[in-house]
Amino acid sequence: MSIFARSAAILSICAAFFGCTRNVANLDMSDAGIKTRIETEFQSQTNVELQALTINVDNGFVILSGMVKSTQEKDLLERIARRTRGVEQVMVNVVVQE
Repeated sequence: MSIFARSAAILSICAAFFGCTRNVANLDMSDAGIKTRIETEFQSQTNVELQALTINVDNGFVILSGMVKSTQEKDLLERIARRTRGVEQVMVNVVVQE
């Protein structure tokens, strides 16, 4: 591998790393920030109706409550909440309307 190719590879890795860490450092880790990230991700799911869902966050503990249309929808919402940065634990109090 030429010195140019090596340098380009190293620069690409550094740019990707520092770009990712910069976004993490700017995240609002407050309960309101966590709730906003969860809501934003939920709203991006076009097949999920959120009118009957409540999200509460307290010190990183998320409680999802309300009604959903299917078990798949419930599972999707739980996965989204669990993978959201800043979430410590998720409790799901959701009724499935099947």
